[in-house]
Amino acid sequence: MLLLAAGVRRPVWVVAALIMSEMTAANFIHEFGGFQLSNRLLLTGVSLPIVLPHVAARADIGPRAKVTVGLALAFVAITTVGNMAYADDGAVVQFLRYICLGFYLMVMIPISIRDHEDLRDLCALLLGLALLAALVGASQHWSDSHGTPLWQVIPHAGAPGESFATWETRAVALSDNQILAGNTLMVAGLY
Repeated sequence: MLLLAAGVRRPVWVVAALIMSEMTAANFIHEFGGFQLSNRLLLTGVSLPIVLPHVAARADIGPRAKVTVGLALAFVAITTVGNMAYADDGAVVQFLRYICLGFYLMVMIPISIRDHEDLRDLCALLLGLALLAALVGASQHWSDSHGTPLWQVIPHAGAPGESFATWETRAVALSDNQILAGNTLMVAGLY
């Protein structure tokens, strides 16, 4: 939430908050009465009013980015139709949750990074988080054989009956499970 507040002055921090959430606790569920909302959806919704003034001030993302956005929209449409044909409704909604945030970030990154300083700050923060996740993951992996500290930073138990112990020695790092940990560290490596 601090990064979102900082995003009022520098929109790059909104992007940082969303990417950090994806790298850590994107599937964390907030409960409001009987209503449940994922961290991913909550942060995206909260970020929209913060980002809209910046988007209005810098709506043109350039001709090359427009082609990329068009191709991304086509990809989302085609994959959604394919999912609707071959998967149940729950899987389609889950896919749209993931892909829509990715699309939102794809549009926001060129709009929010205004200069070299923004790019440097975003990369430094995300690479620092990726390094921390890698160190926590290595410690989790070697905890049985080498006695390294077992940091369980999963904010919730995940699916019923699952815990860090059910993953055996597979590292989950700062993520919900080892698959998400591998995906987010791979993407962070692209920065």
